[in-house]
Amino acid sequence: TGRSLEAHCDDVTQVVFNKQHVRQVATGSTDGLVNIFDLSKATQGVLDDNVENTHNTQSSVGRIGFFGPETEYLFALTHTETLFLWHALAVEDSEAPEQLAHQANVREQTEAQVRKGDVCVCVC
Repeated sequence: TGRSLEAHCDDVTQVVFNKQHVRQVATGSTDGLVNIFDLSKATQGVLDDNVENTHNTQSSVGRIGFFGPETEYLFALTHTETLFLWHALAVEDSEAPEQLAHQANVREQTEAQVRKGDVCVCVC
């Protein structure tokens, strides 16, 4: 039987495993949350108690993924086309996870940059 993931209060839209840090898994949801879990601390298949970081996009999450030379970063693209970038690796308990970028209407801005001939990176 399936288990619910109580770290989210709505449908989970994506589950992504970190290929270089194999103990990490990230989830995105229509509740706007992106959670990073530490699989090495999971007991009896329960992830909810092992959330390393929670990021709130305040909008339904469409896509998430790890990136960077050491897959140390995480992106989230919401259904309203807002892009978020964070450090994915755990931070000290006293520190809040660092948000690297927050860009609203990323599709409109990317299309405008392409029309002007600027170089841009697209999340597909």
